[in-house]
Amino acid sequence: MKIGQKITLIISTVILIGLCALITISVNLMRNTMNAATSSRLNELVDARAVLVDDYFEKYRAFYAGFASLPEVKELVVNPDDTELQARVQKTAESYKETRQGMEGLFVTTLDTYILVHTNTDSIGAYSNTDPAAVAAIPEGIAAHDGEWLKGLVPSTSTGQIVAVVYAGVYDDNNELIGYVGGGCFIDELKDMVYHMALNGMDNAKVYLLSTTRNNYIFAPDNSMLGTDITEESHKKAVSEAASKKNGIFSAKIGGVNNWVAYEYIPDYDAVLVITDPESDVLGSVNSLTMLMLIVGIIILVITLVSTIIVSTMISRNIRDVSDIIKDIGTLDLTNSERLKTYSGRKDEVGDIARSAISLTDAVEASVISLRKRSANLKLGSSQLAENSKATLESISQVDTAVQEIAQGATSQSTETMNATSSVREIGEIVSLTKEQSELLK
Repeated sequence: MKIGQKITLIISTVILIGLCALITISVNLMRNTMNAATSSRLNELVDARAVLVDDYFEKYRAFYAGFASLPEVKELVVNPDDTELQARVQKTAESYKETRQGMEGLFVTTLDTYILVHTNTDSIGAYSNTDPAAVAAIPEGIAAHDGEWLKGLVPSTSTGQIVAVVYAGVYDDNNELIGYVGGGCFIDELKDMVYHMALNGMDNAKVYLLSTTRNNYIFAPDNSMLGTDITEESHKKAVSEAASKKNGIFSAKIGGVNNWVAYEYIPDYDAVLVITDPESDVLGSVNSLTMLMLIVGIIILVITLVSTIIVSTMISRNIRDVSDIIKDIGTLDLTNSERLKTYSGRKDEVGDIARSAISLTDAVEASVISLRKRSANLKLGSSQLAENSKATLESISQVDTAVQEIAQGATSQSTETMNATSSVREIGEIVSLTKEQSELLK
């Protein structure tokens, strides 16, 4: 792999890892921040609506308590057979009812729930409840709630709509309970008030009011759910958790979609207010920002890659050019060495290589010049040596001739010497013979 490709690969890898890490960290931080903000906002929304519900029913309790405290109401309970008084209280009850919207009815009963006055005149003279246990529970409930008791949120027996049933105690001058004022109020007004509260950008949020005693829907966005049993698991969980803590928030799948579920328990009315909102509502901006960051990251990566390729190509071209010149120097071809001066003024690594190559070129050039001088001297010495060798060969030839002549002369002398020796030997034999003969003559 060439250096340009290595540079591009390394830089691209580092940038890619850095961008991925940056995007991941940023997205996680944004998600955590948004989750925390959403949790806080949902808690605020559910708390505001719980306060509204509590305030709404508190006003109804005060409404019934106000009617129960009227002197003529007390007098009627003490004197239930006074028809004139009954007529006057009946008229007062009808007028009193008109001061509040959403009232189903208003009535006055004795302790045994015998109806003395009712805005629905057909109910006068009947008993509102004949179940002994239920009748006994009324004074207990009133006593437990300081004189005004919201018995519960139940379907109306006449219309089927959800109504809030309220009882307020009627007391004598000795503060003894002597009867009740009761009635029902429709909660459509409350529902409208809750649904018209701002959701702070959570356009897909849904609000529910759940009964913890009857385990059904008091109100819901879908009117067909009113009064029906709670079947949604996240709502069941909210009701279950409300038994141990006042409020909370958790994540759950509703219809296959992840939702935030916030709830708050309203103990006075045995109800749980629940708000659900899809996580996509909350994290939509985060997802959009994540996509934008990915697009920007890809653009940065592409620009960086193109820039890196261009720069690395320029650098590698310069390095390749210097490398080619160095290769020529390796073959002792110094014709292109002047091109190194083009790069020698640079302050980068290419300039360092070029300056080093120039130093190498100077050294090689000096060596070549030295070799040429030595070669010329060697050539001159070789010529002289050739001449000397020729003269030596001639001398050797002459010496050889002389040696041959000497050898021939020596051979001739040796023959003559041998002949002389033979003659000397013969002379010696003659002398010896002569001597012997001379001895004989003696």
